[in-house]
Amino acid sequence: MFEFYISPKPFGDTIAAAVALENYGFLHGDICYVNPMGVLPKLVDLFNFKYLRIKNTSLTSINVDLAYEQLIKHHRANKDCLPHLISMCYYLCGKIPDVPLVPKYKNQIPEEKDDIVLVQFDNGAARNHDTYRQEELGPPPGTFRTPMTVDEMKKVISVFSESNNIAVIGGPATERYLGCDFEYRIGEVDYISEQLAKCRHFLGCDSGISHLAGLMGIYSKVVVLGHFECVSEFYKSYPNTQIMDINTDITPYSY
Repeated sequence: MFEFYISPKPFGDTIAAAVALENYGFLHGDICYVNPMGVLPKLVDLFNFKYLRIKNTSLTSINVDLAYEQLIKHHRANKDCLPHLISMCYYLCGKIPDVPLVPKYKNQIPEEKDDIVLVQFDNGAARNHDTYRQEELGPPPGTFRTPMTVDEMKKVISVFSESNNIAVIGGPATERYLGCDFEYRIGEVDYISEQLAKCRHFLGCDSGISHLAGLMGIYSKVVVLGHFECVSEFYKSYPNTQIMDINTDITPYSY
């Protein structure tokens, strides 16, 4: 039995941490217990983790944050990135399984889908940035240019809405800068996973919800703004996810 501690992380990094711990348990042949941080308990409820369990771990637990810090330093110092689902596993375990263990979504993905393309082009960094609603500004300094500007969001949505029914994942914070012309859907991770399971396709940016869609096996397109080769590596773990460059790939497309 191994006990781990992790402090709050962005949603996408929490997914990477959960998969890393699953593979740590797989490599060492024992159960990994981790503290109930953020959305981790809900992820464990939604996916079939064989080696990962949630419990209040002690202060002597192995600290996942150290592996996370190594990962961030690597991303800042190098132009290359490891696939998202094995990145933290490498820094936590020191190696990667020949066939990484990836948990499957527990619920049945319906064969008949709603006639909806779910869209999500912002993330926490964008929503919490006081000046983000100003169209000329991007994300907070020091981050990958992951969130789009408002003009970029509207451009991509307008292109894809020509031949698709669009619903936006977001609430009042997103509606403030995108406007009231769209249908919005917002909720906890279990609600979002239900919406992803029912939609025909998902269209997003590099965000935690895009990683959730990828882990669930939802057919997805992820629009990348910068660091294209690096961010593309993040999504290689997901067989049903396609990466698009905002500068070259955004054309009218019917799913």
